[in-house]
Amino acid sequence: RDLKIVVAGHTDDRRIAKKPARERFPNNFHLSTARALAVADRLRDHGLQEERIGVGGFGSHEPVAPNVTPKDRQKNRRVEIFVLNRDVPIVGWTETTPSLYR
Repeated sequence: RDLKIVVAGHTDDRRIAKKPARERFPNNFHLSTARALAVADRLRDHGLQEERIGVGGFGSHEPVAPNVTPKDRQKNRRVEIFVLNRDVPIVGWTETTPSLYR
């Protein structure tokens, strides 16, 4: 019940191809963060408390496959969901910041 959820978005290493998408997401960091936010919104819609959710975008910097083939690039366009114990410290998450830093 007190678990924290961290949603991390990722992209491949290609430039965003279509102009409407490029206007909305100027680079892969924006796109990866938007992916993570979309998943976080769905989690909230299903009743998860907002204060338990953290979101981050990695752009193309944490690939799980080489960006050589279309199939590999597709693997890199993903969202990861991490479920963490509430005591796991996360930078910027004030409830887990050691009291020394508060």
